[in-house]
Amino acid sequence: MVIDDNGVAYSVKKKIEDDTSLDVYTKYDGFELPKDKPYVLIESMQNNNQSLSKGRETVQTIFRYQVGIFAESDAKLSEYQGELRNLFLFEVFDLYDGLGVKTNRTFEINDDFNENQIFSDDLTDITRRHRLYFTVEIPLNIHRRR
Repeated sequence: MVIDDNGVAYSVKKKIEDDTSLDVYTKYDGFELPKDKPYVLIESMQNNNQSLSKGRETVQTIFRYQVGIFAESDAKLSEYQGELRNLFLFEVFDLYDGLGVKTNRTFEINDDFNENQIFSDDLTDITRRHRLYFTVEIPLNIHRRR
């Protein structure tokens, strides 16, 4: 089993889809934002690796994502924000591999994540209104011989 960025992002995507009524997309090169709201957008950020044992037998990778909420109103944005905050604080996520196959592992999101509301500079651009981003970190230990 290979733990990779696609698998971890899919794990977050699947949990949000299963536990909320929101459509969830994973951003990739060339992705165009949907026109209809509400939806959640997961964007990969910089990952970091740190050796935890002698000879790199165990390495911890911290996967980072920006999880954006695009809502149809301020009231709905606040509602979705609360749903995702509780999901990120209290839920355990099943880990999927890069092919979308469920593994026997689970993970939790670090509870020191950030929440940032983004205000539109252009009042005529409706797609840029009512946005909020969570910046989340997911630490996973990867073992050489397992």
